[in-house]
Amino acid sequence: MSPLPIRWRIGLWCANLSVILLVIFSGGTFVNLYYEQLEAVDADMQAAAHNLVRDTPVPGKSELRQVQPWLSIAVFDAKGTLTASSDSLSDELARLALNNPRPRSVRNASHSWRIASYPFPDCTLAIVYDLDEVHDIISDLVTAYLLSLPLVIALAAVGGWWVSGRVLRPVVELTDTAEDINARSLSLRVPLPAAEDELKRLARVLNGMLARLERSFLQAERFSADASHELRTPLTIMQGEVEQLLRSPDLPRSHEAKLLSLQEEISRLTQLTDSLLLLARLDSGSFTLPRQPLNLSELVTGACEDGGMLADLRSLVFEHRIQRGLRVEGAPAHLRRLLLNLLDNACRHNETGGRVTCTLRDCGDGTAELAIGNTGPGIPPGLRHRLFERFFRVDEARSGGGHGLGLSLCREIAHAHGGTLELRYSTPGLTEFVLRLPLAAPASA
Repeated sequence: MSPLPIRWRIGLWCANLSVILLVIFSGGTFVNLYYEQLEAVDADMQAAAHNLVRDTPVPGKSELRQVQPWLSIAVFDAKGTLTASSDSLSDELARLALNNPRPRSVRNASHSWRIASYPFPDCTLAIVYDLDEVHDIISDLVTAYLLSLPLVIALAAVGGWWVSGRVLRPVVELTDTAEDINARSLSLRVPLPAAEDELKRLARVLNGMLARLERSFLQAERFSADASHELRTPLTIMQGEVEQLLRSPDLPRSHEAKLLSLQEEISRLTQLTDSLLLLARLDSGSFTLPRQPLNLSELVTGACEDGGMLADLRSLVFEHRIQRGLRVEGAPAHLRRLLLNLLDNACRHNETGGRVTCTLRDCGDGTAELAIGNTGPGIPPGLRHRLFERFFRVDEARSGGGHGLGLSLCREIAHAHGGTLELRYSTPGLTEFVLRLPLAAPASA
């Protein structure tokens, strides 16, 4: 089970805290009220005793009938003989009250009383106070607490959720601003709150981190672009020198093989340099691909012709289904580079006698979809999220001489055309990449 969002957690914390505080408050109120009621009962019992003997030193049956109905009184003489008692008072309870000079509570299975004895010069009064009314008050209080507790908890939870939303609003604003910052907009900064609090400190820390990232990224970008640019000239010179040596009529056979191998490595370095230079330009955000209206169907058809030759070299079956008349706006050279890269990967990472498929269709939502699949061994699930990382290769042993920039460059070219490139699925025997590009408007076409 995934953890709850922080707003819900704050709401639940408020509800739990409210429960604890209400239980403490209710318990304290209950105990305080109960003992205050007992004190009032004791005072009432004492006042009743003094009122009886004030008018009649030794109260009789008639005087006892005039007391409150929740009071029961027994009159004992100096020898401890019961001389008069209330009709509802049992002798056993009267004797028990006589033996308690200080008030205390007693109860049986279904009833409870407060009992005490009050000695006077001519008699001793044993008073029993029925606690049903006190218990009713306490019971009403407990019922009120139990009925109001769920409502109070719900209000506390909702209030905590609402208050947390107000408190976290600056954090949400910081998050929204930070989400808009990417490799091409590292110059943006999150706004600083007006109050000098933890949020302002967090904003300062984020801005400082973004400044350091921007400096590091620009340094790496400049290095990549400068290094790639500087490498192109010596690589071109080396390529020309090797080709000139290969055309020499007196070149020994042993040297020819080595020069051909060197020429192949120079070609790989040239491709790597070109890819790095293009990626650096795309990352900078200042470089835009030259785009023009073009027939995507014809471009894919031409790429499939080259893909068919690559498939024939590896004894693969090449199948393609291309919908005609699909037009986009883009850079033909870069789109062709993207298509050939995907087709080359589909052929290289395949099995002998396998199949390569290429399908182009109109999705009906203003986009064209190009799906290129193969029947290779598939991509392990744990590595699929890294496919578009630069210099990442699934298997060094079967990389076929690749440098790990192909898919990354393809995705950047797709993004530069307002499209997407993603792995649709990959299982043993079937792997498919999908390119989506926005179709050109009719006027533009």
